[in-house]
Amino acid sequence: MIDFVAADEDIRSLARWLRDEDGLTGRVGFTESAPRDGEMGGTIEALSVILGSGVAKQAVTSFFEWLKHRRTADQVKILVKRPGRTDHLELECGSATEADAVLLSVERFLNGTE
Repeated sequence: MIDFVAADEDIRSLARWLRDEDGLTGRVGFTESAPRDGEMGGTIEALSVILGSGVAKQAVTSFFEWLKHRRTADQVKILVKRPGRTDHLELECGSATEADAVLLSVERFLNGTE
C-alpha cells in the first residue's frame, strides 16, 4: 500500500487526479481517523493506494504528474508498506524533479533490494 499524507485540500485534489487513472480505478481511498467526541466523522489522514502488479509505478508517476500541475510546492509524505511486513519506506517530496529518485526508492523497497 502507498499512503500519501498532505493537507486536506491537496489530498482531495490528488484523489481526484489518481481516480481518473485507468489502472488505479477502485484502488484509491481515504484513510480516516476515528471521529472525536462531538464530531460527525473522522479526519482524513491519508490517501491510500492498494498495490498490485505495476500499480506502484503508476501511482508514483501519476503523483508526480499531479505535482507538476500544482501551483504550490507543499511537501507530501509518501509511506510505502509491503504486505505482511511491519517495515515501511517514508519519503517527503514537493517537486516533480524528484520523480526518478523517488520511483527508484519505491521500486527497490517493494522488491526488497533497498
